[in-house]
Amino acid sequence: MKYNINETFTRLDRVYELTSMVSGLNLEYNGIARKVNNKIHITNPDTGAGYASATHYHIIIQQVTGAGKALFKKKPNEGWYIWHEI
Repeated sequence: MKYNINETFTRLDRVYELTSMVSGLNLEYNGIARKVNNKIHITNPDTGAGYASATHYHIIIQQVTGAGKALFKKKPNEGWYIWHEI
């Protein structure tokens, strides 16, 4: 299977935007509703805790679980974990 990396990153950017919108986060707000303007670092180690995990601005998507490959699939329901970890 050939992956379109630009399409994948466009979808990830959209997931990040929608997650902020659903959570009520915005760069213009104050307090807990203020969105942090940062990048999310996605790592892809051989193994890790669970299917995917997140800590300290890192999303960890393990090879051994197949989560890395699922990230590039076009079926939205197969990427539920990226929403969860963001």
